[in-house]
Amino acid sequence: MDNNQLVLNDSLGCVTFQPAGLHYVYDLEVVRVSDLQSRSCKLGFQRHYLYECPLIILVTEGECRQWIDFEPVDCHRGSLISVKIGQVHSLGSHSGWDGYMLLLRPEGFIQDAQIQSLSSLPAICSLNNKDSTVVEISLKQIHEDSLRFYNELSSELLRFQLHALAARLNLLVTEQKSLSILDKSGQRFLCFLQCLEQHFKQWHSPVRYAQSMACSEKTLSRICLGNSGETAKTLITKRITLEAKRLLCYSDLNVSEISEQLGFSATTYFCKFFKRETKLSPIVFRNHNGL
Repeated sequence: MDNNQLVLNDSLGCVTFQPAGLHYVYDLEVVRVSDLQSRSCKLGFQRHYLYECPLIILVTEGECRQWIDFEPVDCHRGSLISVKIGQVHSLGSHSGWDGYMLLLRPEGFIQDAQIQSLSSLPAICSLNNKDSTVVEISLKQIHEDSLRFYNELSSELLRFQLHALAARLNLLVTEQKSLSILDKSGQRFLCFLQCLEQHFKQWHSPVRYAQSMACSEKTLSRICLGNSGETAKTLITKRITLEAKRLLCYSDLNVSEISEQLGFSATTYFCKFFKRETKLSPIVFRNHNGL
């Protein structure tokens, strides 16, 4: 990944899978953060980007504050960050830390069920020194092997290494009980989150979600409170607000078009909603954060 990749499609601030090497054909790329720092300007490095490919980051030295979907994420040695397709991310500080970044070709990623397990990783988790060192060695080896001249054996080698890395990361997270077996309430909460992701642009009321889950609105709110500490209405509002922020920053849609896309019956309602949630009007937010 080079500077050209970071500023690709500058009006949208997107990052796609586009390795620096002209003839690079593998479905993954590992980049040392310090290498990226050395050839990136400070503003370009710290800037927020909308990711169109999956990204895994392991912090191996120092401390930094990264950002995922406009929320700060404090990192230190052993911090493992997972950025999903469609999320907004910033690497934060340009100096004082190092690590490895693993980017995956989206079409290769979603076609392989085992590799797709990387998408189940939490946005951030903390590995102990031993586990962090093992993962660091794996990423370093993948990086070195990806520089080999392409042939079927080298491609197969990288594929198996990625399988092993995905399995290891999920095992480590499971052992930390970040992905522990959920009880019935937890399972229903995950169903709500999946439903929310599918319908937040059309359904703004908890009632619709409760109906789709064959439960009462009161039961749905109890499920959400028990698993997240927030009501269903709050979670719905946060998801709509997040999408509005993304569209304001990384699309050329006007406020009226964004309002319509997010299911508001009138632009004035959307503007009032957005200002209530962010304390800023959509235009002011775009001027402060847009590219």
